[in-house]
Amino acid sequence: MRNENSLYTVVAIVATVLFLLVSAFFFDWDYSQSIFSSLKDNVILSSVISVVSYILIGFSISYVNLRCFSYSARSVVLYGTYLMLALSVSGAFVFSQYQIAALLVIWAIMYLFKFVAYEKLKYSHLFMSMIYISTAAMLVPQLLVYLLLFIFFSFGRREYSGAKILYTIFGAVIIPWIYLFTYLFLTDGPSMGETMQLYFAEISNINPTIAGLSIHGVVYYSVVLLIMLRAMLYFRAVYSQRNRAQRVSINFSLALSVSSLVMMVLYFNPNDFMLAIPLFVPFAFSMFDYFKNGNKGEAGIAFTLLFVLTAFYRISALIG
Repeated sequence: MRNENSLYTVVAIVATVLFLLVSAFFFDWDYSQSIFSSLKDNVILSSVISVVSYILIGFSISYVNLRCFSYSARSVVLYGTYLMLALSVSGAFVFSQYQIAALLVIWAIMYLFKFVAYEKLKYSHLFMSMIYISTAAMLVPQLLVYLLLFIFFSFGRREYSGAKILYTIFGAVIIPWIYLFTYLFLTDGPSMGETMQLYFAEISNINPTIAGLSIHGVVYYSVVLLIMLRAMLYFRAVYSQRNRAQRVSINFSLALSVSSLVMMVLYFNPNDFMLAIPLFVPFAFSMFDYFKNGNKGEAGIAFTLLFVLTAFYRISALIG
């Protein structure tokens, strides 16, 4: 019976994701949001590359779960949950820096987890984590908060050399910026000062609005918010029952989830909310653990609500 229910779950997720993918070609997305100028006038190419990026995100988030978190072997529910959240964002099929940032965040999480939780201390894991998260923060300025959290949690090992950690972090964090400033210099782009001014202006551009949000959108985001909060509470409730490695992952996931939730509130705009694509990554892990290991009745209702409302929200947008 349980295998049969699992089969139904997998089929439901696949059907929803396929519907979301196909429906992308019927929406009038704002392709000016993409930083890749060559794709702005090629809707089909942008959408195809975007679909490929989500496939890579799906495989990556599944791999990281199995290698680091091990909440469950059925990772289809994990990346199915992430895709249902991410693909409901307006403009989700515009290939842009946000999909790249989401992919980088996933791999940054894996390498930091390896550095903090694995018995064998490898500073190369910290270096790779900081390279990935620094690049993500360079592409999406709001993810600077993630970078600061990664730096904080990098000191979570019981034995480490503080000097080596600082040197490793500094070297890894500045590398993406060196490449960026070199490129801008060679192409006569904005100066370093102008670039940093634009960067922090993007972070300080806090102007949340619900203008343009339909009643269906209000219901959808309200339910998603409630499920997110319930998943985080579940994480805290099972904290003492997990091993050390899983407790490390829980603390890290909760910190990222709380910061993501704050950023979602501060930068919410239903007409331009692609920032949520990387921000949904930590929520996917916490919601997945809740769906798979929480109270079967409650978690089942929550997952069904997410599934139904995601499809309904997309259909209502398609018809409207």
